[in-house]
Amino acid sequence: MNDDTISRQAAIDALDKRFDSIPMEQTTEILLLRKDLRNLPSAQPQRMRGKWVHGREIAREMVGDAVAAIFYEGWQCSECKCIVEEEREPLWNYCPNCGARMEASE
Repeated sequence: MNDDTISRQAAIDALDKRFDSIPMEQTTEILLLRKDLRNLPSAQPQRMRGKWVHGREIAREMVGDAVAAIFYEGWQCSECKCIVEEEREPLWNYCPNCGARMEASE
């Protein structure tokens, strides 16, 4: 779970603790709220993994006969196809659009 996700049971326990001594006329509302909490869908965070895929090569930096750097016409997330306008591979370890964790490109 991520930092702002709590378990269903923790939410129900917090509700019970907060409304431990409620007036009898509100008991039905609390019971309905507890039922709603139990029926909420699971909030399993997605664990997407992606790679930065480079666009067309636009330049090479040479040192003697060796290639020191290659520059590309942007990079694209392999998951959501978001384009990042960078000549070199983005340093981010996640996609700013979909949040996929980026693995090292080949």
